[in-house]
Amino acid sequence: MGTTRICPRCSGHFDVANWICPHCGAEFSPPRPARPSLLQKVAPYPGALTKIVIGVTVAAYLVQGALSGSLFSMNASVLIDMGALVRPLVKEGEYWRLVTPMFLHGGLLHIGFNMLALFQLGPLVEQAFGRGRFLVLYLLCGITGSLASYLFSPAGLSVGASGAICGFIGVMAAWGKRRGGHIGETIRRVMIRWAIFILIFGLLVPNIDNAAHAGGFAGGLALAFLISPKGFKPETALRRRIWSAAAVGAILVFVGCGAVAGMNVAHERKLRDMQPDLNRLDQALRGAWNDMDRVRAVLPDTGPVSEKTRVAAGNVLGLAEQRLVEADPELGGDADRAVELTRRALAVLRARVETQGTNSPAPSGSDVDLERQARRAWKAFEKEHRRRM
Repeated sequence: MGTTRICPRCSGHFDVANWICPHCGAEFSPPRPARPSLLQKVAPYPGALTKIVIGVTVAAYLVQGALSGSLFSMNASVLIDMGALVRPLVKEGEYWRLVTPMFLHGGLLHIGFNMLALFQLGPLVEQAFGRGRFLVLYLLCGITGSLASYLFSPAGLSVGASGAICGFIGVMAAWGKRRGGHIGETIRRVMIRWAIFILIFGLLVPNIDNAAHAGGFAGGLALAFLISPKGFKPETALRRRIWSAAAVGAILVFVGCGAVAGMNVAHERKLRDMQPDLNRLDQALRGAWNDMDRVRAVLPDTGPVSEKTRVAAGNVLGLAEQRLVEADPELGGDADRAVELTRRALAVLRARVETQGTNSPAPSGSDVDLERQARRAWKAFEKEHRRRM
């Protein structure tokens, strides 16, 4: 009965290869082939998605080289700008740095070794788990490696896809254990050998982020038992939709973090180009605060001041305000607030000088409060925007 079909019109039996009933002449439409998903169109065979990830990583390396001026050694400031894992910056809320390091590398040998390993491991993960799960696993393994590096590695900065690659080693080792049989046991043994080699390599070679390797491997082991490979459970339409949505989410995370890294590079380069202006503004602000301290030192608490002192103090404050106006590059945010508060403090102190010169009651010391607020605003600007210069 497995090779025949039943005609719904006459209930006659005929061969499944025929689409016209020989008994009554009823015609049937052959089933439509399932439409390929977007990932299947972009990566039509196992290993194609791995090549795309390698291509994106190599493109990121070329951008690093262009900004660093060399493809052989990378400038540390460029790596930081593009999203290297730096513990203080992550601690301050730049959580996108848990994702971007897996696309950054410190030199040709670094990226060459990692991409060779990914080229060998990636197709295995694609074939065992499918395209959607491949992307989700790559993202999550990379994040677990970055988290381990953040928590346990003493290194100043960390870059490289090795955390995600070690995660793939853990994924396939667990897959081999779950699958069993000759093939599963062979895969498991090969992955364990890889893990031992990477462990020994990390212990012998300096500046290797072993915490990221261990975190990625442990994350891959855990994820392989949480995420069922292809063939372990029935691939229902609902499961396919869920993993398609998860793959889209992973792509959005990658693209979003890359966009943030790009904006960060533009922002930091703009600040470096403005470094002379920032230095002039810093000198003008500090000069204005010092001038205000000098003027306050010669002003009595109450009563009039001499005409000579009043004129001299007015000239000092006027020149300080003029230098501040000329030096202000209008950076926005805390920098502009520091300039505005300092100018207001200068104006208040200048009014105080004029008032005491006419023997009228002196105004309150609000200029001191304004100056304190200005100093705090400028320190906030330096902490937020100049800490990596």
